[in-house]
Amino acid sequence: MTTITMCPKCDSSNHMSWNGDYAVCLQCGYEDYNNPIPRPSPKAKGLRYLAHYIGQYTPFKGLEVPIRVKGHATTRPSALILEITCPWCSTIMNPLTTKDNSDKYRCPAGHNVTIFNRKDGTLEWD
Repeated sequence: MTTITMCPKCDSSNHMSWNGDYAVCLQCGYEDYNNPIPRPSPKAKGLRYLAHYIGQYTPFKGLEVPIRVKGHATTRPSALILEITCPWCSTIMNPLTTKDNSDKYRCPAGHNVTIFNRKDGTLEWD
């Protein structure tokens, strides 16, 4: 991973900022997709969240899913590795591979959960 401190387009120094998975010059707007800048990493592994149910099935309203952040994914650097506990049988759920890169999980008993990360940083599930 290469760190960029000078914009290759306008030559301004120290104006490159992280924007998703790529660097952006704050002065001219140049976007560099070839040289990602260092990403912030979780300060502590094991951060815990509670995801609230947002689906249509009324009996699940108020049901929360415990989630633990384990680190960054290596195949998708913008994604986190999550450890989801099944809300029905309390076992650890395994991530499912999907074509749309959504965060879907299944426990050994066959229960499915989809995790949604909202812009305000809260987690919800369906």
